[in-house]
Amino acid sequence: MGDLSPGTSKPIPFILVVIVLLSGCRSEPDRPAQVPGTPVTVQAATIDGPPITLTGLDAMTQAVIVNHRAAALDLLREGSFDVNRTLDATSGWTLLHVAAQYDRPEIGEMLVQRGARINVRNAGGRTPFGIALAHQHPQMAEVLRKAGGTE
Repeated sequence: MGDLSPGTSKPIPFILVVIVLLSGCRSEPDRPAQVPGTPVTVQAATIDGPPITLTGLDAMTQAVIVNHRAAALDLLREGSFDVNRTLDATSGWTLLHVAAQYDRPEIGEMLVQRGARINVRNAGGRTPFGIALAHQHPQMAEVLRKAGGTE
C-alpha cells in the first residue's frame, strides 16, 4: 500500500502477503544459522496460489512491511541489492519511503546506516521524512530528521 494522500503518486506495488515465513535468519532462535553462500529468503504465502520465495530487494521490501527486523538485518548484511534502488520504474519509492510509510524506525536506522539516501524524492515529490510526517509517525520522522531529512 502506497501513500494515498491527495496529489501523490500511485501506491507502490507489491505482492499481497498473508503469512511471511523467514528462512535463514540468524537472529531468530528457532531458525538455523545462515549457511554461508546461501541467499537469505522470505517465503510468502499468497491468497490464491502456492507460497513464493523472495530474495534480495523483494525480500527486503516484505521484511520492512511486516517489520521483521532480524530478516532485514540479515538481508542488509547479505548485501545482494542496492538500498537506494527504486522499487519499480514509475513510483520512485525506495526502501526508506516504505519504512516511513509503515513506521519502521529501527529498519529505517539500518537503511540510513547502510547509505540510504535520506532526501530522495518519489515520483510524487515526497521524501521519506515528508511521508513520515504526513502519516504522523514521530519516531520514524525523528530518525530521518537526525540523519538530515527534509520535506
